[in-house]
Amino acid sequence: MDNVAHLDLAARLGGYISALSSIGPRHAGLPSSVTATRAFLTASLEKLGYHVEHQQYGPSPHQVNLIAEVGSDHPRSTPILEIGAHWDTVPDSPGADDNASGVAGLLAIARTLAADPPPEARRRIRLCLFAEEEVPGCPGSTAHLARANERGDLIDGAIVLEMIGYRDAAPGSQRFPETLASLAASAGAVPAGGHLPDRADFLAAVGDVGAEEYLTALTTAARGLGLPILPLAVPSGASGDAARSDHASYWAAGRPGVMVTDTANFRNPHYHQPSDLPQTLDLDFATLTTRAVMGAIRVLTDDHR
Repeated sequence: MDNVAHLDLAARLGGYISALSSIGPRHAGLPSSVTATRAFLTASLEKLGYHVEHQQYGPSPHQVNLIAEVGSDHPRSTPILEIGAHWDTVPDSPGADDNASGVAGLLAIARTLAADPPPEARRRIRLCLFAEEEVPGCPGSTAHLARANERGDLIDGAIVLEMIGYRDAAPGSQRFPETLASLAASAGAVPAGGHLPDRADFLAAVGDVGAEEYLTALTTAARGLGLPILPLAVPSGASGDAARSDHASYWAAGRPGVMVTDTANFRNPHYHQPSDLPQTLDLDFATLTTRAVMGAIRVLTDDHR
């Protein structure tokens, strides 16, 4: 991708983020915002040629996942790679980073795949916009996986985009939960005698031990773009900070899951605040992250690898 295309993608991501943030907080207490969000996301995908399934899993308007399949000519026996992001926010936050940035990345990936779908893919691709990630237990993705299991869908695993827009290169701008240092060392993510980065300028990819192929693909793609990445494989059934998004629903269902993240409150001072606004984000970082995920998708679906 040349510089012009990179800048075009950054502008597109910025447009999606601004549009979602302008709706305001997107949660159960604001039905009008929920309606506007669902309409925007549906229209964005339908303009790209996708059929959007409104997967209602509860009685309320906000209890809806939006699902779109990439292509329609793959055999049902082809395993499914799901690419996910949550569209809801906490109350009182417009959620530019959490998680309009992740949704924007997914929409940009949807656009790329609509124009150039993987041929003869060894994994077919499903795009998932989840509700209620901000609710304990992630009811949206949990319900989605339960329904997929009932239908007999062969879900291989998922890459979840969870806050991909905040970067700060200042020394000391990055923090970590206490448990992560030991996990990173045991997983080999930090060399013996090394230290976790203290600058918030890297992408984190957190997966369970069954997601090594996903983590490798993401790491290779990110480093190929010059984007620093901290890949971390955690034990199956991990909880706490490593499991704070929809990827944990896949772990609970016995499927590989990876969260791609800027590390949320461990770097972004606007996390869950009214100040989580588009102007606080780094669109170049979001663009590099989106490109890295797209590169990983190509590797994971390429029938000739």
